[in-house]
Amino acid sequence: MKNKIIILIIGLFLISFISAEPNFVFKQNTITDLKIACFNEDNEFCASSVNCNITILYPNSTSLVDNPPMTYNINYFNYTLTASNMTTLGEYTVIIVCNENTSAGTTFTYQITKTGSIFNIPSAIIYIIVLITASGLFFLTLFASIKMPWKNPRKDDGYISHINYLKHGKIAFGFLSYLLAILIINILMGITNNFLFLNIAFVFFRTIYFILLTGLMIVVPGTVYIIVMNLLSDKRIKNFLSRGINIR
Repeated sequence: MKNKIIILIIGLFLISFISAEPNFVFKQNTITDLKIACFNEDNEFCASSVNCNITILYPNSTSLVDNPPMTYNINYFNYTLTASNMTTLGEYTVIIVCNENTSAGTTFTYQITKTGSIFNIPSAIIYIIVLITASGLFFLTLFASIKMPWKNPRKDDGYISHINYLKHGKIAFGFLSYLLAILIINILMGITNNFLFLNIAFVFFRTIYFILLTGLMIVVPGTVYIIVMNLLSDKRIKNFLSRGINIR
């Protein structure tokens, strides 16, 4: 029988059960198929008589999968990683060896992250820009809210001289700064959880995030109530001032 040389395609078909992730990066707790094309020396797909075995090493170099056979299909060999195989974050090493009368093998790595993507320079730039922009807007709106006057201006005798409409801006900017604070905390949650893997920091920011979200149930109706009451008060004061009646 003529010996046939087995050729494994280095460009592996790595197909996630949910969605294909490029650059050998997979999402945590996601069923994933590892598929490899196998060709003989005649550039034909390998026959079913070819055996391919796979070994996968954890990030700490211990065995996740220890040399089981891969499943033969007409165009490729496949090994399915269950969700329980996809729990530990980090970079894994895969060794595949196929043989009939001759042997051929290939080695590659894949990484498991919480999102199925890795923190690269473009992602870092986007996060930094969004974080800086949100932080800048937060301090700007907070500063405006603090600096805008609340009370109506008064004359020397203590009576109101005119209505201060800036107090409505003070309320609006205060509410915007609260929403921006929620956005900033949400961004920090994403960075610590999805890319930096700082679980303690993530839990801290998540706690603050849910506290702020819960606070919206008080802040929103409270803001509406204050705005309505101020508008009614301004209308009453304006009515008195238009009639020449002094009011404190």
